[in-house]
Amino acid sequence: MYTFESRVRYSEIAEDGLLALPAVIDYMQDCTNFQSEDLGAGLGYHKERGLMWVLNSWQVVMERYPAMGEKYTGERCIMRI
Repeated sequence: MYTFESRVRYSEIAEDGLLALPAVIDYMQDCTNFQSEDLGAGLGYHKERGLMWVLNSWQVVMERYPAMGEKYTGERCIMRI
């Protein structure tokens, strides 16, 4: 399973001090890109071959939103807090 660690930044929170939904989507995108890069099939690979990566569907279920400064591990684009 692919994982990465991060921390919720001030620029990613909503008015309530919790991670905003658009930032959740950004983390999911980052997770997939980090995994592709680590596998040697990242942006350069696709650009050289005239290819692109397309997400055609997603489902986001949040049990809770992490607060500003909270650390978490993203696993396969699933946030573990």
